[in-house]
Amino acid sequence: GVAGAEGIQRIMALFRSHNARSLFAGLGGDTLLDIREQTLCSLASGETSPASGYPRSNVLVVSLPGGGMIAVRPSGTEPKIKFYISLVQTCTMDASDQEALAVYQDLGVTIDKIFGRLRTVMEEA
Repeated sequence: GVAGAEGIQRIMALFRSHNARSLFAGLGGDTLLDIREQTLCSLASGETSPASGYPRSNVLVVSLPGGGMIAVRPSGTEPKIKFYISLVQTCTMDASDQEALAVYQDLGVTIDKIFGRLRTVMEEA
């Protein structure tokens, strides 16, 4: 309904705010691509440049170290925000069980950290 749509707009506005850019930088993010606004923002310097070539959509994409990313967008059918998280961690084929488990646990810690920070922004709405 109307309340859900307004809530989604508030949340997306918060994710576009300066505070959220600081949050994304705190996660190790390099850039914030705002597909709706067609801009690319350096999270380190705050400088923004044009980013054309994308069909306009209410989507934010944060680049993470090593090729990972977080995408944030409202659902097209329900009153909720969707998060897509891609993380990259190297583990060789000949890694021991302990090494593979350490990589798995490290990814879990990173995911928990990301969700904790995303929750912080969501609670402001």
